[in-house]
Amino acid sequence: MITASHNDNPNPKDMKMLHVMADKVRATGADVGLGFDGDRCGVVDKRGEDILALKIGVMLARDLGKVQPGAPFVVDVRSMGL
Repeated sequence: MITASHNDNPNPKDMKMLHVMADKVRATGADVGLGFDGDRCGVVDKRGEDILALKIGVMLARDLGKVQPGAPFVVDVRSMGL
């Protein structure tokens, strides 16, 4: 685990914070960057590009669906088509 310090707003949707995290991910060759402010999480991929929360939910549901076949999932309608 590598940490990147950001002394401003810890909001994971704050573009400045996401850029700091993306720079650190690219500089260290990490696979993913996660930024938390308590109840929210911002995610960047190994190229430093933001991954939308709706897409993260779909990715988790796809993986969990393999572990729990036939389990129901409740999703936000905005994630349809991702």
